[in-house]
Amino acid sequence: MNIKYLTQLSNNLTVTSTLSSVARKLEPLSMDQIIALEASYNGGRPFPTVLRELLYIAGQNCYVLDYGPNDSQNELQEWVRESLLADNDRQISRPFFAVDMYGGDKFLFVYLDEGKDDPDLYEATPYDEPEAIWISYINGTLSTLINNRLINILSGYNPF
Repeated sequence: MNIKYLTQLSNNLTVTSTLSSVARKLEPLSMDQIIALEASYNGGRPFPTVLRELLYIAGQNCYVLDYGPNDSQNELQEWVRESLLADNDRQISRPFFAVDMYGGDKFLFVYLDEGKDDPDLYEATPYDEPEAIWISYINGTLSTLINNRLINILSGYNPF
C-alpha cells in the first residue's frame, strides 16, 4: 500500500520512550483483514484513505491510540456498538468506525460516508445524560490526531 497521509507513523514502526526505555511497536493488519472490516462496517466499500493506512500500519496495535481491552478491531467495533445500545439506546445512524477509546465511556470515531480521504474526527460520550449532546466534532481530522500524538511521543511525552 502506498502511504500518503501517515508517512511519519510508517517511518516510526518502533519507538522507545525516553521516560521508561520501553520500546513500543506498531502491529499492522493485512489487506484481507482490512477488506473484511470494510465488508462488516462499510457495506464492502473501501474505507477513507487515512483509515486504510492506519489499519495497514497499526490496526492490531498502535502506540498513539488506545483500542482498550479489545483483542481486535472487530471486537472494538462491536464493543462500541453494544455500549451505544446499553445506555439510553443510542445509535449512530451513519456508517462509522471507532479509532480510539478512553476511560471506558468515550470513544473517537470517523464517519465513513463523508467522501473525504482524511475524514473529520468525532467524539462520542454515550453515557452522558439522555438530553445531553453526546456526539461532538473534534477540530481536526484523523491524520491530525495521529500526527499530533506521534509528535508528542517522539518528543518524550505521553501521546494522550
